[in-house]
Amino acid sequence: MKRRIFSPREIILPKAKLARSAISWGKFSLPILFLAWFFVWSGPARAVGEPAHLWHFDECEGDILQDSSGSEDLPQNAIWAVGKWQCAVNQPYQAQYYIEKTFSQPLPAGDLTLSFYWRNSAFPYEGRNHLYLKKADGAVAAGMRPSIASRTLYFDGGATTTVAAMPNDANWHLITVTYGPDRMVFYLDGATRNIYPGNFAVVSPIVRLEMKGENYPVELDELAIWLRALSAEEVANIYNANQPLQPYTSPPAPEKARLINLWHFDEGAGATATDSVGAMAISQNAWWSAGKFKGGIEQSWQSQHQIIQNIASPIESKNLTLDFWWQNSSYPDEGRGSLELQDSAGVKVFGIRPSIYSGSYYFDGGGGSISNFIPKDNQWHHLALVYDSYNYYLAFYVDGAEKIKVPKVWFRRPITKLVIRGENWPYRIDELAIWQGALTAGQVLDIYQGN
Repeated sequence: MKRRIFSPREIILPKAKLARSAISWGKFSLPILFLAWFFVWSGPARAVGEPAHLWHFDECEGDILQDSSGSEDLPQNAIWAVGKWQCAVNQPYQAQYYIEKTFSQPLPAGDLTLSFYWRNSAFPYEGRNHLYLKKADGAVAAGMRPSIASRTLYFDGGATTTVAAMPNDANWHLITVTYGPDRMVFYLDGATRNIYPGNFAVVSPIVRLEMKGENYPVELDELAIWLRALSAEEVANIYNANQPLQPYTSPPAPEKARLINLWHFDEGAGATATDSVGAMAISQNAWWSAGKFKGGIEQSWQSQHQIIQNIASPIESKNLTLDFWWQNSSYPDEGRGSLELQDSAGVKVFGIRPSIYSGSYYFDGGGGSISNFIPKDNQWHHLALVYDSYNYYLAFYVDGAEKIKVPKVWFRRPITKLVIRGENWPYRIDELAIWQGALTAGQVLDIYQGN
C-alpha cells in the first residue's frame, strides 16, 4: 500500500489509517479506553533485554559516542552536558553541533523501538530538535521531533503532529516509540500517551541516523534502538527502574582528596614562598603582610605584583579543590584579585576571583558570579571551590557554608600554571591550598573551623 506525506497542518497518516484517528488517553469515553486496553495489553511483563544499539553518552569528553550494544559509534559534535546518568549531549540549532552517522550495517526492515531521555534545557523557551532514522533514499523511516509546541512523530511513509506535547519544564523525560505490524505507540515517561492502530512496521532497511537541533538547545541521554516493538510493560519497566540500560559500566569510585600544595606565606621576607606539602615554591612578587595565621601576602593591581608559576607536575585529576583565606584589606573600597589554575593555552580552567562587586569563579574557560556571597567587610573569610567529577557538580563555599552548587561536566586537562594577580585595590590571602580530589562539605567546614 502506497503511503503519502500530508502537510504539517494535517494528521499525517496513510489513507487507510485516516478513518481510525489516534487514540488519546486524554479522552475518557468507555469504547476508547477499551480499545486502548486491547492494543496495549500484551501478556505478562518480561525482561527488556539488551538493545541492538545503545549510546549512554557517558564519555564526557572527546569526539566519539560509543555504541555499548553494537558497533555503530557516533561522532560527538554536540556540547557535553550533565545527563540523566553521568553525561549527555546538548544540541543547539547550529550546524556544527549536528550528529550524523551512516551505519556500517543497515538496520533491517520490520518491528522497531526507539527510546531516549530528553530535556528542554532552554526552559521556559522552546528547546527543539529531531532524531531521525533514515532509509537509503533519505526518507525518514522512524523518528521524533519532541517539543512543547511544534512536535512531530515520524514513521515509514508519513508523520503525525497529533502526538502529545512534551511537559513544559526542564526535567528529564523518557521518550519511547514502538513500531509494529498492528500499531505505533508513543510513550512518555513509561506511560502510553498515543496509540495509532495499523501496520507501522518499518518497510525498508534503515541506513542512517540524524540528530539535529532546530531551535533553542535541548539535551539527550541514553539513546537506544531495539529491533522489535517493546511491550507497554517493558517500557514502563525501563522508566520505573530509573537506572541506565545494560550493558553499562559504572564510573570508578572517587579518589579521596589529597593535599598536593600548601603555601602558608609565613616567610615575611624574601622573594620565595615555600610549598610546605609539594615542591612548588613560588616567586613572591607581592607584599608580605599580616595573615589569618601569622603571615600572608597582599597584592594590588600593578603588574609587578603578579605571580605566575609553572606547575612542575601538571594536574591531571578530574577532581579538584582550591581553598584559601581572603581579606578585603582595602574595605570599604573594592579589593579584588584573581587566583587561577590555567592550562598551557592560558585558559582559566579553575579558580576564584574574590570581590564584593565583581567576584566570579572560573571553570573550564567559563564561570559565574559570586559577588553576592562575599561579605562586605575587612574580616578574613575562608573561600573554597570544589569540583566533584563523580557527581558532576561544582561547589563554592564561604566560611564553611555552601553558596553555589551547579552541575558541570569535566574540565579540560592538564593544568600547568598557577596565576595570582591583583586587579583593583589591595587584598590579602593566606593558607593557599590545592587538593587533588573533591573535598566534602564536611571537610570544607572542618578547615574553616580549624579542625
